[in-house]
Amino acid sequence: MITIKYIKRYTTILILMLITIFAKSQQLSVIDNRIRGLMSSSAVGQQEQIVSWYKESYSGYGDSKTADFVLGFDKKYRNRLGTGAYLTSSTVGFVKEFNFQPVVAVHIPVLANSSLSFGISPELQFITQNNMNPFRKDFADPTIINVVKNQTNINVNMGIGFNSSNFYVDLGVQRIVSKAISLDYRYDILPNYNINIGGKFAASPDILVLPKLSFQTIVTPLLYMMQAGTDISWRERFSVGYYFLAADFSDNYSFAHNFRFGVRTLDYFTVNFGYSVGNSPLYKYSQGTYQIYLTWDLKRSNKNLIKTEETD
Repeated sequence: MITIKYIKRYTTILILMLITIFAKSQQLSVIDNRIRGLMSSSAVGQQEQIVSWYKESYSGYGDSKTADFVLGFDKKYRNRLGTGAYLTSSTVGFVKEFNFQPVVAVHIPVLANSSLSFGISPELQFITQNNMNPFRKDFADPTIINVVKNQTNINVNMGIGFNSSNFYVDLGVQRIVSKAISLDYRYDILPNYNINIGGKFAASPDILVLPKLSFQTIVTPLLYMMQAGTDISWRERFSVGYYFLAADFSDNYSFAHNFRFGVRTLDYFTVNFGYSVGNSPLYKYSQGTYQIYLTWDLKRSNKNLIKTEETD
């Protein structure tokens, strides 16, 4: 029987998806380290949530904007098998990229309340270059304007991780294997190595401290991005956080300070806002960068539905 609780639940999920798909968002291509399943396939099933995320900023190259969004979910079954899927889109200047990746992970108990995890994720990647008008003033040769260049790849992502009730380490390799199945222009697809570390501890009965450190890098040429900081949660209802971001893109060093604020509503729906300021030769951080991060906690929502049905 369809109850009011189910209608409210899936209506909210639909709104969550539509917000992500139709939002006009611009951002740096830096994965939020709270989305563990994108950092490492092994983390899928550990968060058990539906996630919608986007961030906005301006690029300093050609006065253009970059646009990215993430929509995905992960779920654990019988405490051993994790599954999920992520849809991502990225527009950086005149290059657009769309990705879809289903993910599966196995979680093997090794200690009390701890597990060793292994994950793998095939990825379908579409890359297109179809509009260079915003960069017309940056190129002397007009023949390259509006030249369509496409490439479709099948990639493989892998990960290994350790999880306990208060600590996790996620190690991931994105695009360790990449095979072009359709192209009229070859873009180099390089492996991306990720490390994501996080934990939590109680500072008081009402306050939780949740530090995180993540590192993303491409070895040749050496490019890296680092995020480090912490969130402080009060009764798991309100949270504030600060993160420092540093990057090196071909000896172009940049940094940013990210401030976050989150509110949990309905006991299982969380809205987070973030704002970044900093300095970069590649991106105009001085104009500010904002992000919105929405999550639907599947574990909490299922428990509430069961309780409601038992009461009814």
